[in-house]
Parts: sequence; C-alpha cells; structure tokens
Amino acid sequence: MLSKRRKEEKVTAMIEDEMTEPIPHQEVREIIWNAVVFEILSTTSGDFFPEMQFKESVDMIVFFNAIFRAHLARRPINQQQLADVLGVSRNAVRARLEVLEKRGIIDGGWQRGANPIRISKAVLASPESMKRIQRLWQLFVDLGVELSKYKVEV
Repeated sequence: MLSKRRKEEKVTAMIEDEMTEPIPHQEVREIIWNAVVFEILSTTSGDFFPEMQFKESVDMIVFFNAIFRAHLARRPINQQQLADVLGVSRNAVRARLEVLEKRGIIDGGWQRGANPIRISKAVLASPESMKRIQRLWQLFVDLGVELSKYKVEV
C-alpha cells in the first residue's frame, strides 16, 4: 500500500504531465475565451453594473440575458418562467428584477406574478445602447479577423 506522501507525489506528477501536454487549438481557444466570453462579460458588467463586483454583475447579466432572449424570441417571460428557466427561487428572481428595474433596464409592472417582464425601451434604443452594440459588433469583427489567421481541423 502506498503511503499518503507517495500518493500525493503521484497525483502531482500526473497533473504536471497533463499541464505539459499540448492543448489542441490552444491559441484559438484563448482568443475565443478572452475576446468573446470574458470581454463581453466585462463590457456588459461595466456598462450596467459598474459598482458591483464582477461575480455579482455576471449573475445579473445571466438574469438579463434570459429576459432579453425571451424578448428577442417575442415570447415574454414572467417571474415564474424565469425562475424555472434559471433554476432559482422566485425570491431570487424578484431580488434581481428589483435591481434591474431600479437601473431602468426593465420596466415596472412585473411584480404581479403572471405579468411579463419587459425590457426598457431606453436600454434598446438609447444612444448608449447603440454605442454598446457598435462596440460589441466591432469586437466580433476583430475576432473574425484574428481567427481567420488560424485553421481549425476536426
């Protein structure tokens, strides 16, 4: 039977071996992660929730995203549906909706459970919104240019 120290050494060696193995398409993965995932979350976080810690603002973005996706699909969503989609309690939904409403991101009227949650027109059509769309669009254009330098074969 291996000693505890020997087991730890074996695990450490396995991890070190894995860390030296090449990651398929590593540069492409890094570009996608940094440009798309992290940059979009950072930009959106800074625009809508600048005083929040990043983790808290990402949580709010997840809620907003579910509402926005329903809006784009022309299928308004209410509190209960949002709770079901995100797998959280209605209390958690209400707390976040109150924040979104105070910031003018969603309109009031959602408080009655069956009423749909509506995105504020100011969020969709304001000059700030148009600048945000332009920045995100440019991010994707730049990403396309950068990714075009690589060939990914499956």
